[in-house]
Amino acid sequence: MNNRFKEFNWIQTPEDWKDIDMTQKRKHGLMFYRLIYVGIVVIICISSLGLVYAYNNSFREWIHQYFTNDQVKKVQPFYETKKYIDGPFLCYYHEDEQANQIIDKVSIFYEGQFIDTKCHRFEGEFHGQAFAFDYYQLNDNIYTFNHSGFVQYTVDQLIEQDLYFSSSDMNLCCLNMETGKVTEITSDQRSVNFRLSPSKRNIMINKSDKYWTVYDVKTKQETKVEGLSGYARNSEYCFIDDWTILCFNEQDNSRLLDLKTMTYRDFNESGLYPYLSSWYMADVDQSSTKLVNMFNSQTVTLPYVVNDYNYTMLDNRYIILEREDEIIIFNLENKQSKVFHSILEESLIDVMCLDQKYIIFASEDEYVVLKIDDIFA
Repeated sequence: MNNRFKEFNWIQTPEDWKDIDMTQKRKHGLMFYRLIYVGIVVIICISSLGLVYAYNNSFREWIHQYFTNDQVKKVQPFYETKKYIDGPFLCYYHEDEQANQIIDKVSIFYEGQFIDTKCHRFEGEFHGQAFAFDYYQLNDNIYTFNHSGFVQYTVDQLIEQDLYFSSSDMNLCCLNMETGKVTEITSDQRSVNFRLSPSKRNIMINKSDKYWTVYDVKTKQETKVEGLSGYARNSEYCFIDDWTILCFNEQDNSRLLDLKTMTYRDFNESGLYPYLSSWYMADVDQSSTKLVNMFNSQTVTLPYVVNDYNYTMLDNRYIILEREDEIIIFNLENKQSKVFHSILEESLIDVMCLDQKYIIFASEDEYVVLKIDDIFA
């Protein structure tokens, strides 16, 4: 049966196979033993170092000193730097393993651009309780973070040298940044959600969702506010000026509050949804939108259907319409409009008005600052 059809008679040994050195297997064996020998030597050396470290105090002190001083540089973990705009502050941050935001740098808006300033550290003590925070400051604008101890959070504006903050026991307090003196304004341990009026005369204080008060910075008097729900969030009311607030009544219609007299005036309508603090009511038809000022009944007609756009109301002076790569800025005071295309390379996330002179458009990775006088020039 073997080779019955002589099919293997033509198979020949290739020429390059004839020169194979059959001693290669022996060479590989020698290499294996050499590696074992090197491994044993390494183990002996490491064990010797361990014995010396354990029984020789001088060597142990040298190891400890060398590996705990500045000669050994720690490797910083890689992270992605992100940013967001919070009012006049441009915050650069990254997230740690627990997704907590770690501030890396803060720039502050000044005369049409974000300015880099130096980061400072403030440390103090009040009634035996230490406190500290980091901060960036430019003129009266101040951004504080990394709060610890008695200070929980602060407002974002200085009043002369006074910085108002929330204490760890939920009171409104005042810190003089020059002297370090701390003054307790409230003592009820339920004062939260502070908000400054436009000219920094008054501070709104929420009493743990029960009611609101207003603190007069000049007279040092705190007064209970009538007509504003204790459940109202800061986004659900706005200052018209230092003494006037626009908010909502029990029927979710607009209400105008006078903080001097604690009287209010109700309207039968609410502002342009979802901007509850807007004093413009909208009447939309198929080709245009009529905005009615609820205070003086004056009307402004937009040649656009606002429901076809993403829209934003800014300071009750401008309405921003956005759709795909088109952005329309409409000035409600002089009834002028301007159309822009491709302001941002990415999708618009936020738009804001700063210093009443600039409009800022922001996406996740970029921002554009437009001067209002140049927009409607």
